[in-house]
Amino acid sequence: AGHADDDSVADAARRELVEETGWTCARVVPLHSGPSSAGMSTEMMHFVRALDLHKVGAGGGDATENIVVHEIPRAEAGAWLRSMSREGYSIDPKLFAGLWFLEHA
Repeated sequence: AGHADDDSVADAARRELVEETGWTCARVVPLHSGPSSAGMSTEMMHFVRALDLHKVGAGGGDATENIVVHEIPRAEAGAWLRSMSREGYSIDPKLFAGLWFLEHA
C-alpha cells in the first residue's frame, strides 16, 4: 500500500500507480478520504483519479507483492470484477467503492 507519511497523497498515488500498474499520470485529483477500518485504526485511505495516463512499465509491484495487472476498460470494470468474484476470486470491496467514487465524486 502507498504510505503517505512523508509524501503528499498525490505523490504516493503516483508512486503506487507506476509500481503496481506500470502506468504514470500527469494529474492526480482527490475523490474521497476516510478511515480504512473505522474505530480500529487511524490509518486513512485515499481514493484519487489519475488523469493523462501513459504506460511506462510492466507494473506488478515489488518483490514482496503478488500483483497481476489486468487492463480492463473502466466501463467494463464492475462487470469484470463481479465475473471474477463468481469464478471464486476474492475481490476487495474497495475496488467497487473506487469505481463508485469515479462516477459520483
